[in-house]
Amino acid sequence: MLEAFAVESSRPATQEERAAMVDALVDEEVLYNDALTLGMDENPAARRRLAQIARFVEENPHEATEDELAQTAIELGLHHGDLVVRRILVDSARRLIRGVVLLQEPRPQLLEEYLAAHREELIRPARTRISQVMVNGFKWPDTYARARQILDKIRAESLDLDAALALGDEGLVEPSLPLLTEKAMETQLGPDFAAEVIAAPASGWIGPVASRYGHHLVYVHERHDAYVCSTVWGSRGP
Repeated sequence: MLEAFAVESSRPATQEERAAMVDALVDEEVLYNDALTLGMDENPAARRRLAQIARFVEENPHEATEDELAQTAIELGLHHGDLVVRRILVDSARRLIRGVVLLQEPRPQLLEEYLAAHREELIRPARTRISQVMVNGFKWPDTYARARQILDKIRAESLDLDAALALGDEGLVEPSLPLLTEKAMETQLGPDFAAEVIAAPASGWIGPVASRYGHHLVYVHERHDAYVCSTVWGSRGP
C-alpha cells in the first residue's frame, strides 16, 4: 500500500498518512475475520465468487455444484487472497455493525459529548424574513433620493404593505422574500445589504439600503435566532 501511494502521489507517505493506512488495514482485517467467524462466507454473492475462482483449480468443475465449488475454494484457502471475496465479507460485517448501532438508543452522556464535539456543524444560522421596495439602479440616476421619496410617501400616507410594495420597480428581486440566512441574503443582494438588514430590528421600514441593484426600503417581518440543532440522531444518523 505504501509503495502504491508513493507511485500515485509521486512522494512517500507522511507519518500521519502511514498511520491512517495502517489503521485502515487493521480495521479491514478485523472485519474480514469477524465475517468469517459469523459465517458470512455463506453470503450468496460470496458463494458465487468462490465457485467462480474454484473452477480454475477444480479438475472437473462442470461436474460439481456451485456450493461444492465454493466449499472447495474455502478448503484451499482461496478466499483469503481474493480481493472480491474480501470486499464482500468486509462490507457485510460493516452493514451488520451499522445495523446494530442504529438499533441502540444512545445514552444521554453520549449525545452531550457528540453535541459538544460537533457544535459548529449543528448550528442552524439565524434567518430573517423581509419584504422590500426596490429602486432599480439601471432605471433611476439617483436611487437613494428616489427611495427616500417613496419612504416619505409610505409614512405620510400610512400605506399598508401591499400598497407600499406596489411602488417599487419590478423584475430583479421579488417584493416578498422567505426566511433567509445572512449568507443567502448576501448571495442574492450583496454583503452590504445583508449586513444592514441583519443588524436592523424586526419591526417597521428601514432604508434606503444599498444593494448591487440600487437602493431598497426594507420591511423586516420576523427573525429567527441561530440555535444548536438538538435532533442529531435518526434513521440517517447525526
